[in-house]
Amino acid sequence: MTPRLVSSSANCLDAAGWLILFSALLDLLDGKLARLTRTESAFGLNYDSLSDLVCFGVAPSILALSIIQDRKSTRLNSSHRT
Repeated sequence: MTPRLVSSSANCLDAAGWLILFSALLDLLDGKLARLTRTESAFGLNYDSLSDLVCFGVAPSILALSIIQDRKSTRLNSSHRT
């Protein structure tokens, strides 16, 4: 049996997907707001890059891994019942 990176349920996976999409909307809005108010800074650019890495790199990867592990465990559990 392989160890699980994260423990999840179907409801949590759905919520995680929606939150990743919501982060995309917020990413668009923060950039537009910074340009509109002319408050761009080096810190803001670096912080935005880090946020993008987490929201669009790490979070979707963990979500995909969780879905794969969830489906794998579902198949294993159903094959043991027969």
